[in-house]
Amino acid sequence: MNCTDAQTLFNQYLDGELHSTEQPVFDEHLAACVSCSESLSRLRALMEQAEELPSMVSPHNDLWPGIRNQISNSSPPRALCDSVVNNSSND
Repeated sequence: MNCTDAQTLFNQYLDGELHSTEQPVFDEHLAACVSCSESLSRLRALMEQAEELPSMVSPHNDLWPGIRNQISNSSPPRALCDSVVNNSSND
């Protein structure tokens, strides 16, 4: 296994989803390759930090009042106005 092959398996390895036939070859590569071993350690640390993030971040401001004001202060689209005018003149 080369570094490119090993790196494509990092996520599967960390998720515990590496196929049983790939596991020993992957482990052997990690034992011999400092670069991949360090990269995997950094990815593991990043994933652990990501798990500590809140699952949902609320915006600092409530955006709906600003959106509502823009909608209520805007004029209706020209095509809608023309449609209403044309339909009312046909009555």
